[in-house]
Amino acid sequence: MNKGFTVLEVLVATAVMAIGGMALVLLQARALAISRHLRGVATLVELGEQELQRQRQLRRTAFSGTCLSMTSELHARGYRCRVTRSPCRITSIQVDCRSSGEDNGELVEVVVERLEGDSLLLRTVVGRRHPFAPFI
Repeated sequence: MNKGFTVLEVLVATAVMAIGGMALVLLQARALAISRHLRGVATLVELGEQELQRQRQLRRTAFSGTCLSMTSELHARGYRCRVTRSPCRITSIQVDCRSSGEDNGELVEVVVERLEGDSLLLRTVVGRRHPFAPFI
């Protein structure tokens, strides 16, 4: 009776372990890539929310262009941010940003982008006369 492993059994076991080890290494690399991507998306959301909050506070100062929240560090890391403000008419039941007439509010759009291709669009309506528009 032989009490050992054959060379073939050892080779098969080694191959199975190598394949399993490679799968773990690839899984770890993918998890790191996903984590890096999600950190970038979280920065997009944070920058967009900060800018939207600043634009709400400046409800009487209308301008479109680069976001006030942009820093040179974020720009160097590949983030871009722009603001567009459009006049709107706010009534007690609706917000109309397409027709002309008395405009007592603004549609504020904040677009935040990364060079990697992710982008985020945030919109809000800011009332010029009513500090809590559109909740009139």
